[in-house]
Amino acid sequence: MATSPKEPIKDEKETKPSSAPAEQNEGKIAVPKSTLDALIAEVKDSKKQIKMLTEVADKSRLMRYRSAHKEIELKKVRVSTLNGKIIVAWSMVTNDVYQDGQGRWHENQQVQIIFEDNTKKIISYLEFVRQITKVDGIIEKRYTTPEGHNIMRINVMKKVLDINETFIN
Repeated sequence: MATSPKEPIKDEKETKPSSAPAEQNEGKIAVPKSTLDALIAEVKDSKKQIKMLTEVADKSRLMRYRSAHKEIELKKVRVSTLNGKIIVAWSMVTNDVYQDGQGRWHENQQVQIIFEDNTKKIISYLEFVRQITKVDGIIEKRYTTPEGHNIMRINVMKKVLDINETFIN
C-alpha cells in the first residue's frame, strides 16, 4: 500500500537528542597517555631551559631587550618621606666624628634634605635616620640625563616625580 505524501513517515527508531554525553565531554579532549606524557616532559624541559637562559643572561642586555619590546613591568620602589613630604635628595653637610682622649665618641653630623617642592631643611643625621618613613611608589619611566645621572619617574602619593635612583629604596 502506497502512502500519501501528506502522511508522515514513521520510523521504527525514534531519534532523541542525547544531550547528556555532550555536556559531559564539553571542554575535554581524548589524548593518548603517551602523547600527553611526551608533551608534559617537553614543557618541563622548556621551563628548565628558560630558567637557565635568564639566569646566565647579561642583565643589561635583558633590560635593553625588554625596553625595546615595550614590556613594561610595574616595579615597586620605596621613597623616603619626612612629615608627609617626599624627599627627592639629601646630602651630608657636616660630618665631624671623633674620639676624645678619654675614649668617648663625639658626633656632629648634619644632613641637608631637599623635598619635592625644592625646599631644603638641615637636620641631624640621627634625626634623619629615626624620622624617615618609606612609602611605595611605581616606576613609570627610567632615563639618563646628559650628565650621566640615572633618573626614575615615579608615581608616589598621587604625584609623579623625577628622582635620582641614588635616593630610591
